[in-house]
Amino acid sequence: MAIKKQHFLDLFAVLLTAILITACASPRQNTEASGSMSKPVATSTSMPGPPSYEYELVRERDFGMWSYGTTRSTVDPLHASVNYKHDSVTDLQAYVEANRVMSVQLMQVMSKEDPVWVSITFRQPLQSSEQYQAQVPARCQEIWSMQVDAGGTMGIGSSGFSPEPLDKDTLDERLEWGGAGVFGVECTVRVEQLLEIAADPLVFLVDVTPTWVRRDLAEAGIAGAMQVPVGVYYPYGWMERLGMVPTMPVPVGTSIP
Repeated sequence: MAIKKQHFLDLFAVLLTAILITACASPRQNTEASGSMSKPVATSTSMPGPPSYEYELVRERDFGMWSYGTTRSTVDPLHASVNYKHDSVTDLQAYVEANRVMSVQLMQVMSKEDPVWVSITFRQPLQSSEQYQAQVPARCQEIWSMQVDAGGTMGIGSSGFSPEPLDKDTLDERLEWGGAGVFGVECTVRVEQLLEIAADPLVFLVDVTPTWVRRDLAEAGIAGAMQVPVGVYYPYGWMERLGMVPTMPVPVGTSIP
């Protein structure tokens, strides 16, 4: 009887020990499995995103064939963007004609020596530095930027005001890479030159909207209007897609000067 009692006590002790071990181990196993409770959980502090700025629409005009909008914010100065219809050859030709009419009007209200800020697009890329010299530095007073078709758009900007941001050796080097040449330039010309440049067989478009927009803003009484940057897209990329000019392996992207 004493043996059975002792056996029962030993068995009870074994069971109690097993229960205690299980009870102690379970919270740790659960904690490791769930990543909660006794194991510290790392907390992250969310970083604020970039500040958002609200743009104010200062002025917009729609002239039918083309339009523009002028905006500013607390961090960006006043600037304008021009848009025009470009879905067909007819659209582009109509835009060329609209600019010719505006050129005539500018010649009537500006002094013949006044500089006009224009964006010129050529019918074919200028394929040699000699051709470039005859078309660009010979006509432009200040060159702001140029676009080179090198199997894709390559913008070349001037550093400040410069009569020539691209010298002969640099242009020749770019053309040796396999590019087709310079297809656009943003510069200032004398107002008396506008129709002469537009009539050149190599020129597709003399875009005078940058000057037109500035003058329109000035007439509306907007301070600093004549220094407002105006962005307008070269039509060359659309000319390629519409079959108006030979296309490089990859059509160039139209871009704002």
